[in-house]
Amino acid sequence: MIIKSISLLSRSAIVVGITLFISQVFIVSLIIIFIVLPVVQNSAITMAAIMKTSTQHWLELPVSQREQFTQNLKKNYNFTLQAYQYEDIDTTARPYEPYIFYLEDAIREEFKQYVRFFQDRNRSDLYWINFKYQGHHFEISIPLHQLGGQPHVIIIAIVLSGLLLTLISSWLLAYHLNKPINRLVAAVKQVSNGISPEPIPERGCKELVVLAESVNTMAKKVEQLLENRTVMLAGISHDLRTPLTRMALSVEMLPEDNDSMLMQHIQKDIVLMNEMIGHYMELACCLTEEKPEEHELYPLLYDYVNEIKQHSSVQIDLKADITPHSMSGAKCDALRIYPVAFKRIIINLLENAVRYGEGKPILVSYEKVEKQGSHWIQIKIIDQGPGIAEQELEKVFHPFYKVDKSRNSKVGGSGLGLAIVSHLAQAHGWHIELKNSQEGGLIAQITLPVN
Repeated sequence: MIIKSISLLSRSAIVVGITLFISQVFIVSLIIIFIVLPVVQNSAITMAAIMKTSTQHWLELPVSQREQFTQNLKKNYNFTLQAYQYEDIDTTARPYEPYIFYLEDAIREEFKQYVRFFQDRNRSDLYWINFKYQGHHFEISIPLHQLGGQPHVIIIAIVLSGLLLTLISSWLLAYHLNKPINRLVAAVKQVSNGISPEPIPERGCKELVVLAESVNTMAKKVEQLLENRTVMLAGISHDLRTPLTRMALSVEMLPEDNDSMLMQHIQKDIVLMNEMIGHYMELACCLTEEKPEEHELYPLLYDYVNEIKQHSSVQIDLKADITPHSMSGAKCDALRIYPVAFKRIIINLLENAVRYGEGKPILVSYEKVEKQGSHWIQIKIIDQGPGIAEQELEKVFHPFYKVDKSRNSKVGGSGLGLAIVSHLAQAHGWHIELKNSQEGGLIAQITLPVN
């Protein structure tokens, strides 16, 4: 089972959210236990005492003054006291506000009898309680908002405020951590592709400063190693070409009565050594930075195919699977590429197809594909040679690696061509892949982003 990693923002949100939730539960519990409950209990006891005192005073008043007293109670305390039975009470409807339970308990203590609140049939916001006192039957009505607060509103407000605080805190934490980390990630990716990144600012928290210093040091060392490699290979190649040139001239100046077969072998060896030296220099310089340019794909591939045809009699067909309406823009197959690197890759792959294709026709095609919401161009170079064993498909991208068993070992090669292709593709964000065709032969596929 593969567990997908989550972003720093999500991880910060989870940690901060759990912390805030626990702190909110703890704080709300303390408030309820030590503040809300005592206030509610005292309020219920006070309200019950007012009801009892009002009932006693109502009984002591002359009949003519009782109506005025009832109006004063409604005005001052927002409840109605009456000494007759109200018939529109729904005995099946009960309020569920927390305050009501404490008020019922307080009224039971005051009047020494079991009482309960019930809803008015005509008004859903009005509740009644009935009881007997000194031989009289009394009923008191209290509006719903008088019975207690709105705890659900408080809970929603707490949850929303907690979520808001979580998002703000997570965003602030992630912003201050993500920015330098993203710079580090980008720099490491550039170093992995052989590109020297800009120095990372060494500021922020102690851990990030140490990490930035380490990445900057690593980038400098990698840059020095690449420079040393380039200088060394270029120097060796240059020094070797001078005696090779003298050898070639000497062979040409030898008398004609020498062994012609031996002379041909020597000349072929010299040509092969020159070719290998050229590959070494190409490998040393293959990561040279260049600026991207916009080109139409078909003319470029057409020129590269014709360039190979000038030195080979193998049939090479070019096929475009992109129609004008399949891509946006005025040019149906225009894209921004690095022309020098792109040419090296395509020429290298075409030369391999010619070298190992056993003289059979070669097909070059390209099409537009969509992966993960992005548009890409896939270029395929398909030969009809023996192919490569599956376990060797990745190894052939290693420098100096040769597959002599599955490919024709008589054609030579330095073992650097595909290494150069792989380096160039990685350095420019392209993807190179080799796979065997079901019909036989090898498919070399390079994938480039449209934008």
